[in-house]
Amino acid sequence: MRNFKGNINLMQLVGAKVVSMEVSGKSMNYVCIPAAWNDIYLSADKATNEPNGAYLNIRAWGTGVKYRQVCEANNADKEGYIAPSHQISTSYSEQFQKDAVAAAENRLRKNEEFMAKNLPEEEIKKKALYTVSNKGRIGTLTPLEPQQPEAYTGKAAPAQGVSEWIPPMEDSENSQSKDDLPF
Repeated sequence: MRNFKGNINLMQLVGAKVVSMEVSGKSMNYVCIPAAWNDIYLSADKATNEPNGAYLNIRAWGTGVKYRQVCEANNADKEGYIAPSHQISTSYSEQFQKDAVAAAENRLRKNEEFMAKNLPEEEIKKKALYTVSNKGRIGTLTPLEPQQPEAYTGKAAPAQGVSEWIPPMEDSENSQSKDDLPF
């Protein structure tokens, strides 16, 4: 199985804004994301009814060869650049997807400039679907390439401050306490 690194641009979520709030006497920036506009499922603790989860379903799919080639061409000046192998998008529920496409279609039909193009019904519906799909694209994944070991030259590096192994002493002063572990 392969490992990936990636990012999600939270500002790509519908209606996302950066706001400043004062918490514990200190002003901090927060990303505010409308849950209803992004099909985010909110859960609460049954005993206290306090919120304890905000779930955004996502999916990732492989990018095409042309996409990767364009990314590589646009980043040719960056040494060691690796084009994204996957794109990440929100994974809306079936009902939310239908509602979002219907809202996008209504918005397009109210746009006089768009409707002046006299597009067939299928094209209007397709544009609405593409609008929703494009809003859901929020990030990318890039494969992590394993580090290649240095080639063996047949010569060992010179030892620095290395001596023979000294067995541990048996007295209690030198035994390590379990409370002193570095974890």
